Amino acid sequence: MASSSDEALRKIDLPQSSVGAPLPHILADENRLLVAYLVETPDPDWDGTTVRVVGPDSDGETCALVQVGLYAALQFGPPNDEAIHGHRLYELGLTPYASFEVINSK
Repeated sequence: MASSSDEALRKIDLPQSSVGAPLPHILADENRLLVAYLVETPDPDWDGTTVRVVGPDSDGETCALVQVGLYAALQFGPPNDEAIHGHRLYELGLTPYASFEVINSK
């Protein structure tokens, strides 16, 4: 359960991560955090009958690089989109396939 001081602020100014395979990479030190991920680029001609597989060696994919300064902590990993409703910040609006800044987290 979220504490009364927790805030989950959606970062709408960041590019939408790929909902299929964002392939995130994290680089961090004591002062800076870099997050690189594949950006969602819908194909207007896709009819839903095929699957496009993307991997680390795929060419021509758009990548975002986000820099965060003076962060206190980093959590990377679960839950996935099927278990997000069990996350303690879900009641504050945390959703899958989106970027959030968590303020005053316990």
